[in-house]
Amino acid sequence: MIDLRCDRELGRPNESEMFCDPRRPSTRVPGPGRHHRWEFMLLPGETPEHMQRPDVIRALLQPWVSLDEVELLRASVYRFHSLIAERWRDGLVFLAGDAAHQTPPFLGQGLCHGIRDVQNLIWKIAAATRGGRTEPLLESYEAERRPHVTRIINMAVQAGREICLLDPASAAERDQRLRRAVLTGELPRTTFQGLPPLEAGLFSRTTAAGELFPQPAIRSGQGHVALFDDLVLPDVAVVATSDAAPAISAAAAELDVPVVAVSGMPAKHGTGLIATSGHLAKWFEERGGRFAVLRPDRYVFGVASETDEAEAMLRHLCASGRPLRRHRPPPAAPDISTGPAR
Repeated sequence: MIDLRCDRELGRPNESEMFCDPRRPSTRVPGPGRHHRWEFMLLPGETPEHMQRPDVIRALLQPWVSLDEVELLRASVYRFHSLIAERWRDGLVFLAGDAAHQTPPFLGQGLCHGIRDVQNLIWKIAAATRGGRTEPLLESYEAERRPHVTRIINMAVQAGREICLLDPASAAERDQRLRRAVLTGELPRTTFQGLPPLEAGLFSRTTAAGELFPQPAIRSGQGHVALFDDLVLPDVAVVATSDAAPAISAAAAELDVPVVAVSGMPAKHGTGLIATSGHLAKWFEERGGRFAVLRPDRYVFGVASETDEAEAMLRHLCASGRPLRRHRPPPAAPDISTGPAR
């Protein structure tokens, strides 16, 4: 790995590039500002000491830049890991990020995994300290995150195997296979096309449960426009189609839960929270529902078509635990089964 600063533009400024050259697979990653990174695979017989010599570094970078025009920040050799801790919790101690798992870098998800871990865990800890159903909440952390991390790490491992082929014949076969897949629309999905859903834990047994909800821009009744996360507190929320939103407003007000209505028209003053997004309208249409009950981490607890079903899911989620203090405690949850999201 070679990190450097350079004043001129190198390669495509907003795109990472992976060069699947069997002579030496390599990667170029643009960073913020003047920062650039290259990664080169060590070949059989090469040592870390040899690869960090200035003349070797100069030869590796020669196609892009000269060492005479850059500030070399770091040149180091490291080994990729695919590791998952046997358990992520011991009483009130939880593992997250690299302490819980390590991934090869081919999908760029290492730091992202850690952020998702904390996003999943922090609201559950906050809710547990405020009288939520402590054990189900805290146990759901590993139940939700471990399968998700495992699946993406396996995707990264497979991507690395494809990129790092050293046999010219195998590399040629890979190139032909990928070109065919591009032409026929059969290229495998990666995290760049969308994350897989969470598959177990604190979710209802409904369509879209476990999906990460889109991030729409919404407008408040006062005309302020912002992204969902900037305008709605990190707590339970409901998003509903414009025709369905009024039907759940009374239950949501009782529980002090915001309702965001999806509309194709700009909001007017006094109309509450409105998401003007054709993407969201399509999202509800594809999932066959009118209500989406969201957890504080913006994962979908469940989708419903009928008001009664949406209200029941909302009450169940509120009773399970909420990270923010509320003026009124939520009523007892009805007997709704929860389990793996479908």
